[in-house]
Amino acid sequence: MKLESAVESAIVSVVESCGCDCYEVKYFAAGGKTTLRVFADTDQGITMDDCAKISHALSEKLDEIDFGDTEYTLEVSSPGIDRPLINQRDYRRFIGKEVQVRYLDETEKQCKQVGHIVSAGDSSLVIECGGQKFTFSYESLVSGKLVI
Repeated sequence: MKLESAVESAIVSVVESCGCDCYEVKYFAAGGKTTLRVFADTDQGITMDDCAKISHALSEKLDEIDFGDTEYTLEVSSPGIDRPLINQRDYRRFIGKEVQVRYLDETEKQCKQVGHIVSAGDSSLVIECGGQKFTFSYESLVSGKLVI
């Protein structure tokens, strides 16, 4: 199911007003139930109190806007330690940590590299493995995740 962009923007705005980053919003039906799942985080991590504060604020906001007639369950949580790294901000947040990235090389072949994030600039990511540095444009990255 797809959320209207105005509704998703309102959700992001509420999460940010609570002092957190909106990592991802999912709206889906499964097992006869509809769920609105909001993943939030901060650079220091997110607490249960943060999730409760966001949940309360979101409930109030969603009651104010025309969100539709479908009953749904609202879930607010952390994206977890094994979350995918999606954008530059995610990579910046974990500078110094070990990551695994999948990327497309110049022949469009999918490859994998594991190393520690050295930098995460506006246009590229640099990781170091065995004393060697590798630079990837964000466009070439297929996926990324922390190595646990």
